Amino acid sequence: MADVRIHPAPRFTNDGEPCRSETVGRYAGPYVLELASVVSPPGLHVETVYVAGPGTHTQVTDLLIAGGEKILATRTLVEHPILDDTGRLRCLRDHLDRVEAFAASIGCPGLRAELGAEAPSLAHPRSAGGHAPSARARS
Repeated sequence: MADVRIHPAPRFTNDGEPCRSETVGRYAGPYVLELASVVSPPGLHVETVYVAGPGTHTQVTDLLIAGGEKILATRTLVEHPILDDTGRLRCLRDHLDRVEAFAASIGCPGLRAELGAEAPSLAHPRSAGGHAPSARARS
């Protein structure tokens, strides 16, 4: 397992007000990327695991937790490879969309994820000499 640095970190707002949040990433080999976000308020936790191989669709599992509710969902994505920067950024955007959708489903339709003007980097540790910096990204 290797941590991945997400820089700049996603920021969350709820009805325009900043939220405390943390988003982390981790690789479990070259074909597995896990992204997790915790946002307070509203007090939700979303983990998304992307599994892809060369030339295959990406299998996704989401774990959505808030207020005693736990949902486990699976889906398949096309054109979300995790082996290149574009694919990893698509995965991050997909994960943040899941956070927003889950927040809306539990009564927080005003929760928004912001990536800022600069596209975030999710550098794979192989491209950083095998040693990735800390994956913790707080806002």
